[in-house]
Amino acid sequence: MIRRDFAAREFIAFYHREGVVTAAMNVNVWDVVEDLRAIITAALPLDVTRLTDPDVPLAEFGSAQR
Repeated sequence: MIRRDFAAREFIAFYHREGVVTAAMNVNVWDVVEDLRAIITAALPLDVTRLTDPDVPLAEFGSAQR
């Protein structure tokens, strides 16, 4: 799964197994490490459509899934 903004030349790649994020890689996206860590640590299935939408704040996933 990829969350991207090609115009800004930035993206986050999510590696998952059955909708559960197991790893993430960010390129030119700053200040998201804690949010990505929370998403991975939660180890819960997420809505892929929302997760890949750059208009949905990543913080919503970490806090909503704890």
